[in-house]
Amino acid sequence: MATFDAWRVPHRVAPNGPLYFHQANLPRLPVPEIEETLMRYLKSVRPLANDQEFQNTAKIVQDFLISGQADELHSRLVKHAEKKNKYSSWLIDWWNDWAYFGYRDSVVINVSYYYQFKDLPAFKNCDQTKRASLLISSTLKYRDMLINEQLDPEPSNLGPALCSSMYAYLFNACRIPVKPLDHTVTFSYENSHIIVAFKNQFFYFDVIITDKNGVRRHLTVEEIDSQLKKITSTKVLPEDQNNSVGILTSENRDVWADGYKLLVDAGNEASLRIIESAILILSLDSETPNSLNDVARTMWHGSGTNRWYDKSITYVVTANGQCGFLGEHSMMDGTITLRMVDWCLNQIAKNKVDSGSAQLAANLPTPTHIPFKLNDKIKTAIASAKKSFESLISTHELSILQFKHFGKEGLKKMRVHPDAFTQLAIQLAYFKLKGHFVGTYESCQTRSFLHGRTEVIRSCTVEASRFVHTMLDKSKSHKEKHQSMLLAAQAHLNYARCASNGRGVDRHLLGMRLLLKDGEKFAIFDDPIFSRSSRWRLSTSTLRSEYFDAWGFGEVVPDGFGVGYMVNNNQINFSLTSLHLGTKKFAELLEESMLEMAAVCETRPTPRL
Repeated sequence: MATFDAWRVPHRVAPNGPLYFHQANLPRLPVPEIEETLMRYLKSVRPLANDQEFQNTAKIVQDFLISGQADELHSRLVKHAEKKNKYSSWLIDWWNDWAYFGYRDSVVINVSYYYQFKDLPAFKNCDQTKRASLLISSTLKYRDMLINEQLDPEPSNLGPALCSSMYAYLFNACRIPVKPLDHTVTFSYENSHIIVAFKNQFFYFDVIITDKNGVRRHLTVEEIDSQLKKITSTKVLPEDQNNSVGILTSENRDVWADGYKLLVDAGNEASLRIIESAILILSLDSETPNSLNDVARTMWHGSGTNRWYDKSITYVVTANGQCGFLGEHSMMDGTITLRMVDWCLNQIAKNKVDSGSAQLAANLPTPTHIPFKLNDKIKTAIASAKKSFESLISTHELSILQFKHFGKEGLKKMRVHPDAFTQLAIQLAYFKLKGHFVGTYESCQTRSFLHGRTEVIRSCTVEASRFVHTMLDKSKSHKEKHQSMLLAAQAHLNYARCASNGRGVDRHLLGMRLLLKDGEKFAIFDDPIFSRSSRWRLSTSTLRSEYFDAWGFGEVVPDGFGVGYMVNNNQINFSLTSLHLGTKKFAELLEESMLEMAAVCETRPTPRL
């Protein structure tokens, strides 16, 4: 059974385990006070405007308040929230549609994100299919805990726990292309098969079976490996490799919606349902990437033909054993998938994955090839999708920086907050690269609230801009630079705290804009500084795992960078992406800037921020 409307299920009335235990008692996403939002907004744009522009923006904001326009829009939003917050969040349906389902460009680069796994010692002497089998086996164990609701809810500083609603979209889920809004479908957990992409074709087999005693169980690692080897020994004809239906999922969403209809009309609906209802997808790639950058690009987008980009979970294992993950972002943020993947890799790293008996279950059915009926229109669509994909990928560059001089532990000794330090380094490096400040997005979660997702930390603060200028001023002493860093770090943490508590700028202003009536125009939303401040030329986000080499995503505007970073215990890793704007140089300046900042920190011990 498919579910299209799960956000309207407010909470589990009688939870079966701890995962959803607190859902009924989670606070609702607040609507901040309008004056607070506008003052925070005004301060946030100061580094992005010259004096005349800022004076004009300040007057626009003042007029917006004095005229009553702000109160009117805010009142509409409060009324909307009073209705929605009874069972959900005033923002969630808007956000899912506006940020994801209504977005019509390809999900590749623009929406999806990747994790690049370290080559764990536990993977030693394991070939491609054995590594994949370990990943699948550990993931099935995690899935059991989720289905039985035995996962502990994540702790919150604000309420009883973080919202767990996004976990419903982790397994047996798929995004569906529809004009003008996509949607995500979830299927019954009774579906026990996985999809394997190999040589641009799709296969499936059950990974949960009924044994001779009538007991349901997972396939063992050895049994999964045996099934995967049956697939990799399959001879795939060149003609079939060239006609990969998976490439259609990389298309513009409207184009893919048309292609999807072509597939259905040609009699492929059953094949589509097998893919969409699967637990997850495993892509066994034939490529053998070695460098950090090449491996990252394989995980980020791959060849386009050996993927089904709409599935919520895709594990990727290359012919030479490189492993990673590709996430479809529309209904889940990275914190959900990170928790799963980190847990699974921890199980593998600590040899906690039970390989089971070497004795394989008798009569395991051979994995089934998923057939697609292809007419001339579909083949033309596939050929066109390949050209679009190649064009999209060729316009992008990616650089991985592994900064190994210090990490979280070293920053603790310097008594500076790791995220604040890294964000300031990004500002300093970007200013060195471009000579000006830009709108900077750092994602923070608002999952302390029911159905909360994210808010923006506007990292290019007044204090951050002062810090950059101070660092570049040769007349300033180390003491002055250090003091400026502390003030900027504190300002960053203050903004982050407000944003995670539902008191950021951007979601509040978005809500008011979405309630404008036809023909209504307000100067604040037409102000060039408003547009400039929310044009995210630096789109940044942080996650951390000691089992990752990197993680990342694409830029969100053509003249911007995507910056995914991890502050791990002993190193700081970055994934930098752009439309050939100079990610390699950006990486070099990041390393230079962090070393300069460390030199300043080490001159004067202070209370930690």
